[in-house]
Amino acid sequence: MWWTVLLTVAQAADPEADRIAESLVQSVREGEWRAVERRYTELVKAHPSGLSGPIHQTASQAARMRGDLLLAAQRLLRVRADGEGYDRAHADLKILEQSTGLVMVWAEPTATDAALTPTAVPFAPDMKLAIENASAKLQSDGVFVGLLPTGEYTLGSRTFTVSPGFDWHVVQ
Repeated sequence: MWWTVLLTVAQAADPEADRIAESLVQSVREGEWRAVERRYTELVKAHPSGLSGPIHQTASQAARMRGDLLLAAQRLLRVRADGEGYDRAHADLKILEQSTGLVMVWAEPTATDAALTPTAVPFAPDMKLAIENASAKLQSDGVFVGLLPTGEYTLGSRTFTVSPGFDWHVVQ
């Protein structure tokens, strides 16, 4: 089963890492993505370079479930080219690169409405969440840095297009 692959955590035997990995697997089974995030953070602290590809992929999925597509991509990049799960991680990263764009969006300082509105709302739940999170970040902080689904957006009186790829697009 897939969760046995997740339990191959570190290069060296480590009972504490095994316990954390088992807890991570249980959290995945229960759909508790915030718990997956916590367990992954613990594992990275204990074994920064010794985690298996499937662990990083699972953590990427947890980030996607929260709408944090940039963090999801960063976690996929941690899968070693010679490691287990690289082909799948590389394919997932390519999908993100083709369906999202890296942006830095600034809300106008005097804007009363910093809501980010896409012309077409994507069907994928993680993509919808990414837009909702970006809009919330713009309203609270006035700036968003991350990946957004490709397409046209309106922010206040401005309209802009997010093109696919990991090259920066700055919207001021």
